[in-house]
Amino acid sequence: MKKLFFQIFLISFLLSDFIFSSCSSLPTYADSFLRTEGSPIFLEEQNSCENINGFFPDSIFIKTQTQTFSFEYDFLLNDGKIYYKKRDESSEQWKLFQKTGLPFSLKNEFESPKKIVEIAADADVLYAFSEEGKLFRVYTKKITHYKPFEWIDYFGWPKKLPLYQNSSVKNKKNWTIGSSRKDVLFYEDALGNQHNYGPLGVETITFLCEDGKTLRYCDPACPSDFSHTFKNPKNGNFIAENLQASASTFFIISKTGKMYTRLVDYNTVGSNPMLYDYSYNEIHSDLKGSDAKSNTTVWFLPNEDWKIQPELPFGSKGTKFITIIQTGSGNYERELRIAALSPDEKTGFYHKKINDLEWQFTKADLILPKSSFFTKEENQKTDNFQKYSGNLWKNGEKIENSDCKIDDFHFSEGPFTLNFYNSDFKVNFYFSEIWTLFLRLKPGFEEEPIKYFGTADFSEKNLENCKNTEIKLLFKNSNKKIHNFYIETFWSYLKITFSDEKNLWEIYLTKDGNIKECPEIDRIFIQKNIQIAERIQNQKKFYKTEDDFFKTENKINKDKKVKSSQLNVLIHTKKGNRSKFVEFFSKKAAIFLQYSGEICKINKNFYKENYDLSKNFTKYLKEYNNFKEKNPDFECLQAIKYFAENQEELKNSEIIYFEEIPFYPAFIAKTENNYILYELNSDFTKLQKYFLQQEKSVKFNRKKLNLY
Repeated sequence: MKKLFFQIFLISFLLSDFIFSSCSSLPTYADSFLRTEGSPIFLEEQNSCENINGFFPDSIFIKTQTQTFSFEYDFLLNDGKIYYKKRDESSEQWKLFQKTGLPFSLKNEFESPKKIVEIAADADVLYAFSEEGKLFRVYTKKITHYKPFEWIDYFGWPKKLPLYQNSSVKNKKNWTIGSSRKDVLFYEDALGNQHNYGPLGVETITFLCEDGKTLRYCDPACPSDFSHTFKNPKNGNFIAENLQASASTFFIISKTGKMYTRLVDYNTVGSNPMLYDYSYNEIHSDLKGSDAKSNTTVWFLPNEDWKIQPELPFGSKGTKFITIIQTGSGNYERELRIAALSPDEKTGFYHKKINDLEWQFTKADLILPKSSFFTKEENQKTDNFQKYSGNLWKNGEKIENSDCKIDDFHFSEGPFTLNFYNSDFKVNFYFSEIWTLFLRLKPGFEEEPIKYFGTADFSEKNLENCKNTEIKLLFKNSNKKIHNFYIETFWSYLKITFSDEKNLWEIYLTKDGNIKECPEIDRIFIQKNIQIAERIQNQKKFYKTEDDFFKTENKINKDKKVKSSQLNVLIHTKKGNRSKFVEFFSKKAAIFLQYSGEICKINKNFYKENYDLSKNFTKYLKEYNNFKEKNPDFECLQAIKYFAENQEELKNSEIIYFEEIPFYPAFIAKTENNYILYELNSDFTKLQKYFLQQEKSVKFNRKKLNLY
């Protein structure tokens, strides 16, 4: 019984409680690797325009990249060092934070930076970036096993690695940190159901990128990168000038003074099915957010959208400098602030509670740069949607009259509409990104596709009237069924997959809709595959053995032997508080087991081919790099040709490419006597059939070409 109880506890927080992970920080190797991965950038010291609260002011009212505050302390940067004082005590003198003003480790776990150039704080945590772009953080209260005022230089899960600003957030407009713990206590979904945040809460670091439209974030339960994104207001087309956050609530503003707020994080957006029970169906709960069990009730999706905030009073002059502060529990205890001039030219800031309709003004000695005030120039209208068109396939065969298109896909969040225009049927797809094991840079645009869980939402009546029988079969009994589909997308294509005991359904769509008789568009450019293999080769160094990559899946499958009946027996054998405690963790275990094995399997399958390639990667890396330097603009087929021409049996053959087959790493070698089809570690049997249909007189010898 004790063993079972321990197992429940361990499974329940295996993914959420990354701090209990046995993975240790790897500062030496990780620093070296992460400096290469994504090209970390050198940060310049912020100019004086960020010091709007004054030079060593009595109080900090508005947060910037050089001046900020937590619950208890004000912080500022001066000459590359952090100073602090107790909040709301104007008589107290500013002091160097921890006497040095710089992050340090008493255990020599990392090297102290020479200079800090950017800071942000919320609740009980301070974040700081060094001039090398490396993140450090420190807590001012005891948080689980983190000791107060002890600097940490790692982030993410499952490996605790340094987090660097890299090319994905280069020239950002701003970054911010939001921390939700016991002070906020609970989250309220769109139905009004309250959900306790749990003992760890949520912590998110988010960047407003150079384009003003992209919000890149990192959650401690994800690998240490900025590959995840939230969607901006106006379906991602809003161009923001500044961003601030507190307790998962974002406050965003444009250069013309348009303001929006939204509560969103990795959990509330629906990306963590291993720890939370999500549904698109309306399921109500009476549990209060103060009850720990409310953490395990159904979280309704989708979560709230961006909410527009009222404009400042007529005659006032607002700036881009904004702040949001958590002031109590739940979603709505937040105060918004914006630095401005009042109609009578007084300097200070407007403030209000997040749901109030009117702003109040407080005078303050702020220094407001001319360039920070609102402009009358309207943001240029943009369309941030991706458009695709294609068809439905069943067991490898194209379904007649299944032409379809998507005009409103956004990589960050849904929904998007799939329109079967020949069959008079439309379906909305909500989706959430599937957790991934590996570090990434800009998935979907660079490197690799993004994989999502998809949920269909449609009118049952419209499905009943649909003209296409196969479409009706595909979507039968799937309306609002959570995570019933798999979605994979790259900038050039999108694929939706569903399988049952008898059939495999695949909806293939591309930018130009040009999918002929071969729908296998899973493989992107071989150039990108080589890059992924190189990254996996490097990341293998984080693990003791190669097999450690996928041991998690086997471990989870063994844990699934914990039957629900055993859990129920355990729950009813105890009474009082311990029974409630066991009930809570058994529920978390059930949620975890539902998706954890599947997510590990998806990671395993997606990277399996590249993982195998990486085993022999070094053998070809030097040769590949030499060729790449001499041919900087080469495409995937040129890379194939290069390797093919070094095969002895192909010395005198003609290499033929089939450009109408999108992204397929294969070629035809025309020899004196016949044609040979070469595939790069692939197993797409329909491709041979395709070639035979094009030239029936040609006999093909099919060979595998193991290049790596």
